Amino acid sequence: MSAARPTETGLPAPWLSLALAAVIWAALWPLQTFEMRVYLLPWMAHIGAHGPVGVFGHPFSNYTPTYLYVVALASLLATLISDHGVVKFVSLLGTLWLAWSIHHLLRVSGAPAPARAGALTLLLPSAIVNAALLGQCDAFWAAACVMAVASAIDRRPAAMLLWCGLAFAFKAQAIFLAPFAIAMLIAWRSRWTLWAIPPAVYLTAMVPAWAAGWPAADLLSVYLRQAGTFDQLSMNAPNLWQLVQAAPGLDAPIWRSWLWQWPRLARSRSSSPLSACCGRRPRSLRIPCSPSLCCPASSCPACCRECTTASSSSRMCSP
Repeated sequence: MSAARPTETGLPAPWLSLALAAVIWAALWPLQTFEMRVYLLPWMAHIGAHGPVGVFGHPFSNYTPTYLYVVALASLLATLISDHGVVKFVSLLGTLWLAWSIHHLLRVSGAPAPARAGALTLLLPSAIVNAALLGQCDAFWAAACVMAVASAIDRRPAAMLLWCGLAFAFKAQAIFLAPFAIAMLIAWRSRWTLWAIPPAVYLTAMVPAWAAGWPAADLLSVYLRQAGTFDQLSMNAPNLWQLVQAAPGLDAPIWRSWLWQWPRLARSRSSSPLSACCGRRPRSLRIPCSPSLCCPASSCPACCRECTTASSSSRMCSP
């Protein structure tokens, strides 16, 4: 006697989830958040000014180029839709890929109603806020992580590690999947040569930007610099770190490691024409950022919070 399949009752039909997601996306599509106005839209303007290939000739964002490749390719649609629409369209593509990856994961694991559950992913509050509202790209690395888990279920270690490397090439948060991947490799007693796949994928993803002129040192230190974007141990999250950072004597960002500081010191000798924006001038000359120009992260590591300029003009900085 075969085991009865779990019931599909309780999950809406895929068409219903897709229809409701379309209504939500249509309502949120025109909205522009702070992140879009200050970061994403200036990046789009920079891509439009230099072209989808030439823009990688110098750093213009503190994101890894993997996401920027997708945005640059989608910028070809700028003749049909606005820059705002291109950003939201890229986020929509990432969310659709995430929904399909959930469907794939459930299918390979033998779970019931993979299509229903995959379509329901489009209605997750986190997916709606991150993509439909904020226009962010987290769905890309999340989808790659889901594909890695699906490959692990299929007992395909090479594919699992390839997806892990791609996820990490999109965003550093994908490192959270590393313990799972390492545990699988140990359990399978996989060859040591397979362990080189994730860094190889990451480096391969950096090659096009490097070939276009983006300095290799900057590409290899993107995540090190991102670690210093925020000083807080906790960003309004109700956890123990709220108490730690509120303790007397811990108001200074002492938890910043030298690993983030050394790329800044190395770039202080940069000969970039935009190096005047670097935070090496007296604090009295630092002025708030303006959305008029874009300051590359490699030549302006202090621009996450404020800019330095020798003239009356100011520069808009990447996050």
